[in-house]
Amino acid sequence: MGPKTKEIIRIIVTIITSIATALGVGTVV
Repeated sequence: MGPKTKEIIRIIVTIITSIATALGVGTVV
């Protein structure tokens, strides 16, 4: 588990957040 893994996880979280916002559930942080 190196810095790359954390970076990938962060990207995935960002994508999920973007999708959630698009669906109108952006209040979930």
